[in-house]
Amino acid sequence: MAIDELISALEREAAAEVAALAAAARADAARLRTDAAARRTARRTALLARCRAEHQAAADAALAATARQARRDVLTARAAALDRLEACIGASLPALLRGADGDRVLDALVAGLVAAAGDRARVRCAPALVEGVRARLAAHPALEVEADPTVIGGAIGERAGGRVVVDATLGSLLARMWPRLRLEAQPVAAPVPTEVSS
Repeated sequence: MAIDELISALEREAAAEVAALAAAARADAARLRTDAAARRTARRTALLARCRAEHQAAADAALAATARQARRDVLTARAAALDRLEACIGASLPALLRGADGDRVLDALVAGLVAAAGDRARVRCAPALVEGVRARLAAHPALEVEADPTVIGGAIGERAGGRVVVDATLGSLLARMWPRLRLEAQPVAAPVPTEVSS
């Protein structure tokens, strides 16, 4: 083989090797760019997901806090309305005994008192009710009736030297029934103001 042919063959081999190295370098560069882009995309996606999750958690927490506060406000307003309702009912109870149903109400209270206190007790009631209570207890002569201005809306029976007290007043009846009544009481919605055109 002539020297010229040998040099030509070496040049061709060198050119082929340079081309192969250049192609490999381009492939490596493309792979590195692809990997870097994938890592950037993954980091960006993770960061966006974390930001979204944090913002969503903050929004959820704010909504939950607002809902809790709104519920607290509603319950507070309802409790205040029920307290006012209980006070209003309590204030109107003594008038029941003076009204049209007074005899029926007093009959029920005295019957409950006799059933709970038995035939031997000291009965205290408001001075205005003494005669009515005595008349209803005429069949029970061992029950002593006395006036007590501190007893409002019914009668109180005491036996065993005051160790057993039977409270047959409308106020104590309301107090016993109020836990159930407050569950049944429905709040009345305030009227919605209408816009008046001028």
